[in-house]
This record gives sequence, C-alpha cells and structure tokens, in this order.
Amino acid sequence: MSTDYFQSHTISLILSWIFSIPIVIAAIAGLVSMLLEKEEGIPRLLLIWIGLCIIVLSPFRYMVLQLFMATAYPFQSFTAFFTLFLLGIYIPIVLSILYAIGLGLPFLGMLAIAGFKTTISKTRLFFVAVACPFLFFFGNYLFYHALPYAAYSTHWLNAKDVIRVTNGPAKYVYKYVVEQGTVLEFPRFATNMGLENLTSKERLRAHVAAVYLGKEEFYYYIYKAYPEYAESRKKNKSDNLIEAPQEWPELSQEKQAELNAVSEKMMREPLEEDLERVRRVNKNYTKRIGRQMTEQEVMITTQAIETISQYKLEFGRCLLQSIDTKKPLISDDLKRLRGKMEDLGYARKSKLDADFRQIVSAANNEVWTDESGKKFDPLKREDVLKWRNNLKMVNNNINKYIRCHR
Repeated sequence: MSTDYFQSHTISLILSWIFSIPIVIAAIAGLVSMLLEKEEGIPRLLLIWIGLCIIVLSPFRYMVLQLFMATAYPFQSFTAFFTLFLLGIYIPIVLSILYAIGLGLPFLGMLAIAGFKTTISKTRLFFVAVACPFLFFFGNYLFYHALPYAAYSTHWLNAKDVIRVTNGPAKYVYKYVVEQGTVLEFPRFATNMGLENLTSKERLRAHVAAVYLGKEEFYYYIYKAYPEYAESRKKNKSDNLIEAPQEWPELSQEKQAELNAVSEKMMREPLEEDLERVRRVNKNYTKRIGRQMTEQEVMITTQAIETISQYKLEFGRCLLQSIDTKKPLISDDLKRLRGKMEDLGYARKSKLDADFRQIVSAANNEVWTDESGKKFDPLKREDVLKWRNNLKMVNNNINKYIRCHR
C-alpha cells in the first residue's frame, strides 16, 4: 500500500493520461508543421533556429508543464472538478497575460525588427536571427518574475488537489523536459533538506507548493509530506516553515577565544582531547541561554558541511585533471556546487571566482590572483594531493565538532 499521502486515485491517473494525449499530439503536430511547412519569404533554417530558441531559452517547456497540470487538476476530486467552473472564468485571462509576457513580447520584438512587412529583407532577417535568443531569454526572465503574482489566483485551492496534479503526466514532463536547464523557485524547507536529497517528483511538489498554494495550504502540505521536519519546527516554537532558524546570542569573548583555538587546530590535525573543551563551553552556553541546538539546525549545519565538502572534493578533482591534461577542467558538477554555495551563502562570489582562476592557473602553469588581489605560484600535483588527503581529516573533525553541540 502506498504511503504517499498525496497519491492520486488510479481512476484520476487514467483520466489524466487520457486527456493529456491531445496536448502531446498538438505539440508533435506543431513541431512537424514548423519543420515541414515553408513560410513565404522566411528561410526554413531561420524557423528552425527560432524553434530551438523557443524550446531552450523561453518558458515554453514550463508552459507545457502547466497545461499538463491544469489538465490533470479536475480529475483529482469532486471538489476539484466543481471548482474548475470558477477557475475557467479567470484562469484563461491570467494565463493569456502570463504567456503574452513570456512568448508574446519576444515575438513582438522580432516583428519590430522585421519591420511588420510581408516582404522582409535579408538584412532584417539576419538581425532577427541575432536578436532571437536575447529576446526569448528576456521574455523568460520576465515570465518567471511575473509567475508568483499570477499564481495568487490559485492560492485558495485545496493543497491535496493541487499537489496531486504532480502524480501523472506532469511528473514525467517535469523530470525529462523541464527540470534540466530550468531555474525554478523552491521554498526554504526544500533547500534546507537539500534539493539533491529529494526525488524529481518531490522537487516538483516543492515548487508547486511554494508557487501555487496559499500560506495555510502550504503548511498543510509540509505537515503531511514531511511530518518529522514539521515537528522539528514546531518543537522549536516556530510558526514559519520557510524562514531560517532563529539567531543565537553571542558567546563571551573568553569562550569565543577558546572555540576559535579549537577551530584553528581542527584544520591542521585530528581533534581528540579538545572535544571536551567544546562540550564544556557548549554546556555552559546552553545553560545560560536556556535552549539547545534543534534537530533542524543540526540538519542544516550538517548539510552545509556536506555541500562544502562536496565542492572541495570536486574542486580538487578538477585541479588534478587540469594539471595532468594541461587543460582547464571546470566540470558541470563543480558549476552546480558552486551555484549552490553562492546561493546559500556558504562562500563569497569573489572566493569562488578565485577558485576557478586557480584551476586555469594550474592547467597553464601560470601565476594566479586570489580574491584579495594577491598573486601566487600555480599549484603542483603533490600540493593538491596533500590538500585532498588533509580534507578528509578536516571533514572528520568538523563532524565531531558539530556532534559536540547536539
């Protein structure tokens, strides 16, 4: 038996798939029509280029996801079916405005460049081709900024019905069509838990909950989908599941100096007897302020350490391969982890930029500049190997250090 509280009924899934078939047929027919039909005065190559820009740079793929979710919605419950009549009055207007922003404005820009004429010169066609990706990128930017405001129109809907639309065709459209290359809004609880620790469907649900649900329904979704996380927030007496944990009062100068000494040592050698100093400081501190580190705060701290560790390991791997091949390697994983480090505030952009410069320096055997402007000789292979071996010891120390605060 499924333990998924938001699982759809089998009949709902069947109806969702059946009524989604016309969307698939229309998408295929539109693509074939664009590729095979010849527009007078417009080269087919330009049409293909515009089509690629629409697919890759515009919000078109997300719009298709919205259509699949909207198609599945009325089959989730009788309540959802009857609310469809009210939604049908204003949702088409809301979507029309949203789609006009995301796709209409770029097309209008291309028509303006073309000159609104039936016969278009080759020069104007060239400038249309050049401007096309920039126009769709700009439309994409405006679309996702307008989306949260347009989504207010669904905040009164039932969370169970809205989340259930992610079970059928929408789940596969998101995973295979939308997720790659699309930057979506996710709530704080999802980033706290680690997006990489969630399945594709859970990430879709987190996005849908954050954008399309009202505040109370959003809380309801978290309590049902992640009861342990919700309870940890409840024990912490926090009524906001999106905000970060509360700040802690500062330590005394004496205690802070003691912890700083341990922190500096754990970057050089294994921690053993020093852990007792950390426990003693932590015990006195929690007794003074009257609270301990919550499960969620421990989880967030642990995930931060894991993210930083993953970044450093991948950074070291790229350094080694860059030295061996004499070609700079900045992998997709390193770019992804760098983005996460920057978004969550784990490292300054200037520091991350310096790391990437260091990779280029190691590959080309050139002097590199750190974030403060100081110049250094390029790293050698033995330096990187020694640093990577030391990293394991440091990560082990940090985990011991965190456990002392629990």
